[in-house]
Amino acid sequence: MPESRTPSLAARIDPWDIRPFLVLSMGKDFGLGKGFEIKHWVSIGHWPDGHLFVFKTTASRVEWYRSQGAPRMAGLVCYNAGELPCFARDTIVERDNAFSISYEEIRERQRDRTFEIKQELPADFPAVLKNRIDNSITLDGPQREAIDAALARPTGTRPPR
Repeated sequence: MPESRTPSLAARIDPWDIRPFLVLSMGKDFGLGKGFEIKHWVSIGHWPDGHLFVFKTTASRVEWYRSQGAPRMAGLVCYNAGELPCFARDTIVERDNAFSISYEEIRERQRDRTFEIKQELPADFPAVLKNRIDNSITLDGPQREAIDAALARPTGTRPPR
């Protein structure tokens, strides 16, 4: 895969300029009593209200997903450990674990240095993702519509100047 041309922490990026299909590392408190956790996310698109639509990734739940069988795995994008430099362990892009992250939260994470663009996903990711969405047994109609709507907005809407 070609060397990534994505900005690092040293070069901050305006949230509305975050392109789809980037692996992001960002801290988040999920309100589960675990406090602030650094997680990997995949950028998908933008909402007009100033939010980035992302899928969470998981390395800790890979075995659980595998134990659910082929029909469930057919709906997931999976990477083997080391297949991408940012994934040291087997990793699944949880497209049924979507979040909207406000631009303000991204700016806060940039300020506290817990936000980083790790790398671009391979060029075939959009086609693989579409195939997995089409084959998903867990996504319902509204979830599919939300993903399609986010994919239709590859960049955010800049506020008036």
